Amino acid sequence: MKSLMLVLSLSVCSSGFAMDPASHSPLESCMKKMNQSLKAIARQVQEPSQNQQTAQWAEKLSQITTQCKSNVPEGINNLPDNERDTRKALYEEMMDHTTELSDQLAVILRKNDNLKAQKIVESLIAIKKDGHQEFKHSDFTLLAYDLKTLMKQMGTNLKLIAGRINDPTQNGNSAKLADEVTQATLESKKHIPGSISSLPASEQAARKDQYDKMLDESAGLSQQLAQALRTNDTAKAKILIEQLGNLKKDSHIEFK
Repeated sequence: MKSLMLVLSLSVCSSGFAMDPASHSPLESCMKKMNQSLKAIARQVQEPSQNQQTAQWAEKLSQITTQCKSNVPEGINNLPDNERDTRKALYEEMMDHTTELSDQLAVILRKNDNLKAQKIVESLIAIKKDGHQEFKHSDFTLLAYDLKTLMKQMGTNLKLIAGRINDPTQNGNSAKLADEVTQATLESKKHIPGSISSLPASEQAARKDQYDKMLDESAGLSQQLAQALRTNDTAKAKILIEQLGNLKKDSHIEFK
């Protein structure tokens, strides 16, 4: 618990994604509420007697995060069009991931699985810290193809594709983004999530097989998506985007 609280103090002591502490923007207000909820959760997550109340805090965090999603960090709207859209998509992807984990946390707490709940809280804190670092600068340079970077790239590209799906003039560019999702998905097979590497050696191979199968399924869907976009089959593309989104959520639960 001490290590968890130390990470929390380092990652949530600021008021959000690179905001001016002197400002009183809607985003700052949202982020402060998110921080308050996350601090309350971290304080109570190891206390089974507090699980029902902590679950309520998790639900509150989910609700606040959804509200915060519409408040884009300062500076993004001043970027060139392509970079602005990419940064906005990344921001929304990280907020959606926080919402998904918060919802999952509430369910886990009501099942009194505190060990799993603690791991989810650690993931939430990691996203918070990553978000603060990600939005300190206005550039979007892919510095390393580690697993976290690849996952962010996949999520961001899907957000961009979904946001343009009703504009046929963007289908060519969206198809290229779908190709990048396929490439990033296959590249991810070269990496092993911490949830697998931390297992006993005798259990790792079976879980890695499950992980690879999920990635293969995602790669297949993203290939179909690229083809649907190139043939201007919007209806099929929308179905594939939904399937990929659901698969992404499942992977977050299975292999976070």
